[in-house]
Amino acid sequence: MRLRNLAIGAVAAGTAVLVLGGCGSSAGPAAPTISAAQTYALQGFELGPRLQAGKPMHVSFAIKQPSGTVLTAYRRGSGPHTGVHLILVRSDLGALVHTHPPVGPSGRVDGTVVVPTPGRYRVVVDAYPGTGLQRNLQL
Repeated sequence: MRLRNLAIGAVAAGTAVLVLGGCGSSAGPAAPTISAAQTYALQGFELGPRLQAGKPMHVSFAIKQPSGTVLTAYRRGSGPHTGVHLILVRSDLGALVHTHPPVGPSGRVDGTVVVPTPGRYRVVVDAYPGTGLQRNLQL
């Protein structure tokens, strides 16, 4: 009888461990805190009155950092991953213009662009900050 009671007790204890082991507990690791995204934005983007094939158009803008300040320091050097790249792609992918407009001391990008053929174009700005963890960004 004593052996039977021990066996029943062992089974009950084992069952309790299995059942309670599956329960959640507040003692577990806390969920990570996810902060708001750090976003960059084009500020004051201007592209002439209307794109016309074969005619130079003025383009200017600045890049606003997550801190709210204008990005003024860009990576420099002879390699391809430096400065600012302004890329215009015709919607049907029939034309692509890739320029490297100059950046002024205030961080304002100011230059000209010429599209080879008429049509609707999309603009991509590929920038390489000179400092910080952000290696590059596309706007």
